[in-house]
Amino acid sequence: LGIADSYFSRKEYPDAQTAYRDFTTFYPTNENVPYALYQLGMCHFLMFSTIDRDPEETRLAMQVFQQLVRSYPQSEYAKLGKKQLFECEKRIVAHQFYVGKFYYRREKFASAKDRLDKITQQYPAAVKELGHEEEAAKMLVECNKHIGEGEQKPSVWTRLGF
Repeated sequence: LGIADSYFSRKEYPDAQTAYRDFTTFYPTNENVPYALYQLGMCHFLMFSTIDRDPEETRLAMQVFQQLVRSYPQSEYAKLGKKQLFECEKRIVAHQFYVGKFYYRREKFASAKDRLDKITQQYPAAVKELGHEEEAAKMLVECNKHIGEGEQKPSVWTRLGF
């Protein structure tokens, strides 16, 4: 655990992840397992870079925090884990909203709708917290309208460059 903390303090998160994971594997009944799980989740959380990149680290952090809350609900780290779960949800929403808006601007309405539907249904509190409710609703109305009309494909002559 000390080695993991040392890696963590030096911001060497991949090595810290390995050490925290090893600790929880080799000492599953140790009283410090909730702390190790929290720190493991934080390693993933802190490795996330920007909303335009793959949010896989955020998803992994969510899984660890969910495991922590489920396995050790009375722990002080479970309370911290719940707060971090909401921060993870906000990151996922920010990413999905960014990608949905990208598709919307390029008139890929079905793809935009999928992203926007997902965040508004799965993470409504995070959408509200980030202030995306109104804009997402407007984009969804437009997406539904255009999807109902059917996709407009360019003519064969346009596609051939004439």
